[in-house]
Amino acid sequence: MEKFDWENYLKLAQMLAQVNRPENIRCAISKSYYALFNILCQKVGLRDSFDKHKTLMDRLADLDISVTNALAWIEDDDIEWIANELRKLRRLRNQADYDAHAMLSQTAAQDACTKAQAMVEMIAKGEN
Repeated sequence: MEKFDWENYLKLAQMLAQVNRPENIRCAISKSYYALFNILCQKVGLRDSFDKHKTLMDRLADLDISVTNALAWIEDDDIEWIANELRKLRRLRNQADYDAHAMLSQTAAQDACTKAQAMVEMIAKGEN
């Protein structure tokens, strides 16, 4: 079986964000977070962990050797930016997935997709 390409989640999120309906907006936000999160986990070699998000965030915040080696072409300031944006995206994803009263806009979904895409492109530069 072929490994799943998490960038497909981001492509799906971008398509969903084009339709201004609450279910599309919520799904777009959630998928953009999970796309970026799983791409980062794969990049730094984080597979099995009780709390993958916390482990990844700790490694990003501490500029752990697994992060700096895996993302060697990215400046430390940019890794910190990725960590902060991932944290914001997770909070937004939590609202989208769990808060029925959250008023989430199409713009918020599109912004989440745009930021996730920018980070995925930054991460992918080292693969070329």
